[in-house]
Amino acid sequence: MVLLVLLASLLVIVSIGALHVWVMQTKLREHELQRAEADVKHQVELYIEHGADAALLAGDPDAIAAFDARMYEDFVRTNTVGLALWRPDGTVVYALDQSYIGKVYPLPNGASAALATGVEQSQIGGGDAANAAPGWRSDSAIEVFAPLRSNRTGIPLVWEVGLRREELSKQADRLVVSVALLLGLGAGILLLAQGLLSFALVRRNDREREYRRWLTQRVSEMAAVERRQIAADLHDGVVQELAGIALDLEAPLPGMESAIEKSERKAFAARVRDAVATLRGQTAELYPTAAALIDVPTALQSMLDRMPRGIEKHLEVDPDADIEPGYRWLVFRVAQEALRNVTQHSKAPRVNVALRRTEVGTVLTVTDNGRGFSPETDAVEPGHMGLSLMSDTATAAGAHLTIRSAKGEGTTIRLEVPE
Repeated sequence: MVLLVLLASLLVIVSIGALHVWVMQTKLREHELQRAEADVKHQVELYIEHGADAALLAGDPDAIAAFDARMYEDFVRTNTVGLALWRPDGTVVYALDQSYIGKVYPLPNGASAALATGVEQSQIGGGDAANAAPGWRSDSAIEVFAPLRSNRTGIPLVWEVGLRREELSKQADRLVVSVALLLGLGAGILLLAQGLLSFALVRRNDREREYRRWLTQRVSEMAAVERRQIAADLHDGVVQELAGIALDLEAPLPGMESAIEKSERKAFAARVRDAVATLRGQTAELYPTAAALIDVPTALQSMLDRMPRGIEKHLEVDPDADIEPGYRWLVFRVAQEALRNVTQHSKAPRVNVALRRTEVGTVLTVTDNGRGFSPETDAVEPGHMGLSLMSDTATAAGAHLTIRSAKGEGTTIRLEVPE
């Protein structure tokens, strides 16, 4: 159970973590473009607007060399794929690859949008793949176009920067990895705490269950002591007195006695002996012998033998059925209560008692074909209180007692005792 809870928790945490990482990657991709736009805007404001003078636009070699030196000194980095300055007609005013300077190409879409809106434009990959020049455009580059809002010439210009996307993504990837590691560490700590707490709860539940079982058995043992005392008092008191009366009745009286009186006295003595036998049997049920407690099948057979002769009795015992000593008193009491109900209430002509071994443990079944009763309405009536109390006792001891009955259809009592 604990393992299933931990696996389910792990599945939920991994799913949430994967979703979180995916959302972070999406947001960081948007952040890449925003950061690239901010960097290019900063370049334009810092130098490009002031460095793009008339000499540069006229193609003066010295102006181009000075501008190029400043670019390599301040703006060309490992993530820079290309730089270009465009006129609105598609003329390349400046490019890192100076072979493109002065040539005319179709103006990139991003440059046209930047000129039209006056706002920085960015895109990932070859949106202008058809316009092969300048040749740095590829799916692995981020292209940013920034309009020059003010310059010395007064001619509208667009500054284009090509950035290597994988270089810009490294920091974002490191951030994602760091967050994933933190999530994994947090998930591990959470699962560890949950596992320890679950194991502690399971052990606590086992201890409480064992304590309830011990307490129930202890109560039964105390009740057994009381029953033993009562049985001893009956055996040493009433039973002995009745046995003595029976002997006195059978002893010959001095003097003359008619045959009728002798016959009546013997008949009365026989009735007393039957009463003594019945009382001894009830005393044995009140406090079963040690053999009955240890040998459940023998105890069951003994109870069946003491039932009235008019009831057909059958006992079935599985040779593999083995009841733990701590549960034998419970099996004995449930069988005793069930057979007492058969004798006193169900008026059944036949009763079957079975003791079998199953996958869940050992099962005791007492089935009769008597008049039955309704467990919903008759369970609290006199004669059925014993079964209700026995069901509570079985539950407290960790066993399971079920009662199936219907009026006119007999009764089946089933006790499941764990191994």
